[in-house]
Amino acid sequence: MSTPLEVKRACDRCRRRKIKVKVRLIIQCLVSSIFQPDDETLTPEQCYSPQIRSAVMDRRLICAPVRLYQPIPCSYDLPIGKRGPKGQRTQRQARSHVAILETSTLGELCDSGRPQFDGLAVLERLQRELKEAIQHEVPRIPVGTIAQHCISIHFRRSFPILHEPSMRADATYFFGADDEIPPTYLAEYAGKDGLTLMRSFAVLTALCAAQSFLHARSTLPYGAAVGPKFLRAARCMLREYEDDDRRDPDATSLQIRMLLSTSLQQYAGENGLAWHLVGEAGLIARRMRLYNESAVSQYSPLEATMLRNAFWMLYVADASATCMKNRAVILHEPLFDSDMDLATFGMNQVPLLESENIDTPGEFEVNISQAFHQMRRTWVAAARLMLAIREYGRLKSDNNPPELAFDSSQFSNITQMYSQFDASLDDIPATLQPSVVFGQDDDTVMEEGRSCYISLRYRLLSAYYYAKLMIIHECRHLGLTSMVGFRDDDSVLNGEEINVARDFINNLQSIPFHYLEELGEPVIEVMRGVGSILLAISQKSENALTRRRALSQLNVLLDVLARLDSQASNKLTTQLSQA
Repeated sequence: MSTPLEVKRACDRCRRRKIKVKVRLIIQCLVSSIFQPDDETLTPEQCYSPQIRSAVMDRRLICAPVRLYQPIPCSYDLPIGKRGPKGQRTQRQARSHVAILETSTLGELCDSGRPQFDGLAVLERLQRELKEAIQHEVPRIPVGTIAQHCISIHFRRSFPILHEPSMRADATYFFGADDEIPPTYLAEYAGKDGLTLMRSFAVLTALCAAQSFLHARSTLPYGAAVGPKFLRAARCMLREYEDDDRRDPDATSLQIRMLLSTSLQQYAGENGLAWHLVGEAGLIARRMRLYNESAVSQYSPLEATMLRNAFWMLYVADASATCMKNRAVILHEPLFDSDMDLATFGMNQVPLLESENIDTPGEFEVNISQAFHQMRRTWVAAARLMLAIREYGRLKSDNNPPELAFDSSQFSNITQMYSQFDASLDDIPATLQPSVVFGQDDDTVMEEGRSCYISLRYRLLSAYYYAKLMIIHECRHLGLTSMVGFRDDDSVLNGEEINVARDFINNLQSIPFHYLEELGEPVIEVMRGVGSILLAISQKSENALTRRRALSQLNVLLDVLARLDSQASNKLTTQLSQA
């Protein structure tokens, strides 16, 4: 039998397409590479001579890192452990990280083949290409200055889950002041391992991406240009150490996913991608048992503080998702393997804000934490009430036997839960009171602190009004309106829903518009839920006055959404035009 002059050896990618490879040609290819590397083929007689057959059967030769047949330069043909140095890459692999930051779509961020190479080499390349890309977009502003500005905005607008001094040190190390790295930082970072450096770079670029997208129309006018560059760098960096990160998670494992979730939701408008990252962060938090105080206390004080704050933020996100019913919930107490006893503040709580930028950093951070946890209690109370109402409605349905029905004490318990939720605004922290938030003559509150308090007050009231509207709507849907103190009458319920929606919109109009822009897509998602209920009332109510009231409030909400340039406004406008 004649032997083809050109031997075709399939790589792993070809095998995925189910291309079969003849054993005889595999042996011939391997033998050719071992004994006659300069020849393309061997004759059948040479290939099956006793000397060569014995060599081919020798396990030591087969497993050796040999040069395979040249027409297919694919390192995947070798066993995983014998693919040579990580720095050796084929032409396809070498192209996988060329011009990473010049890709036009999220799908082109990284090569799906995941070539084997040194992660630190990729870090160096990403760092260099990121600098070049941003300097091309914003030539007059150093990359280090942009990064420091993003850090300042982040820590003056939100509940901290990162350590500000560490983030500023990372920004100086990776981007430098005027792109020069001070020797002091070189000495500080010289002892860090590769995984730590990659994590630091990923978190830093993800933070810059999130702030660039959120503030692109206000305090960061160049955000739309530099945001995609930071986002692509962060995603590519995470891809390189993702498996190690899952095996040995720490606080950065939660931080990077939460920041990327914000960036993707704001940049691409893809809620599914963002929710997937948040869900993965929730799974990591559950695996680390962060709901347990003893599990968190075993870490260093700084690490424990960041883990604690990150868990509470993820927990609030899942509580809001329970009310909105827009994604799967991971951090649900019945799913935990022990009681949830995580303290709001740890015994060795470490300040996360830098002391040089605020006159009283400790007090400011405490005020932020108190406001955030007030919002957490509001969302959690609403989520537990919603779950109880849904369970009550399910068991009281006609499809279940009478013995599964709740008794009167359980009915009273849900009514009591609603009363407790309804009173959740009775204990608003002093820093969120109108006299402090909107009192321009109050010199005790710095302008940066006032901006944060305005944002937190809006989020707290928005959470309360939205949750109350969803609770009434859920009870109405299940025929359980008496549980929340209302008669089962459409006109009464429509009027109450419009009143709550009106309070929500009044709160919306009480703050400067740029605050709404900076809060991003999660707040817009809440607006969409309110708008959907108003739209339904405006279309289905039999009372003309009720329809006019609902439509009036809906038009105000649509105007705000249109100014925010969000996909939510487009969806609601389309529904309204089709009515």
